Amino acid sequence: MSTSATSGDVIWLLKAYVTGAHDETARIARELGVGSTDLRALDHLLEHGPAGPNELGRRLGLTSPAATALADRLERAGHVERVRDADDRRRIALIPTQHAVAEARRVLGPRIGPLLELVDELPPEELRVVAAFLARALEIQQRPSA
Repeated sequence: MSTSATSGDVIWLLKAYVTGAHDETARIARELGVGSTDLRALDHLLEHGPAGPNELGRRLGLTSPAATALADRLERAGHVERVRDADDRRRIALIPTQHAVAEARRVLGPRIGPLLELVDELPPEELRVVAAFLARALEIQQRPSA
């Protein structure tokens, strides 16, 4: 694409990127043998650390029974362990297993590496512009619809 991109070009590219990311997420879920909600949950646990089933469910917009079923599926698949809280034995945290961490690295590494290289190629000023644009686009995306 030329350096004289129009706003229409940017919107089209953003839409194409989001569509491609959605398709890639579906491929990753299939490769890991999990559903899309399970993949979102694993991603959340890997990025933000352990969480109880209900807390994780709330973050993902799930009901309590759905969150319990999610935790059961992830545990059966060997992706998480249920660990009791040392201070409050009633609390349980879902913790990604080493298997889940290794699988995430195996599947995501080849996909993330080239993006990291691309970001590293950007001069600091362009990096600031891209980061500001993406931050504002994310804010717009997360606004409640009218």
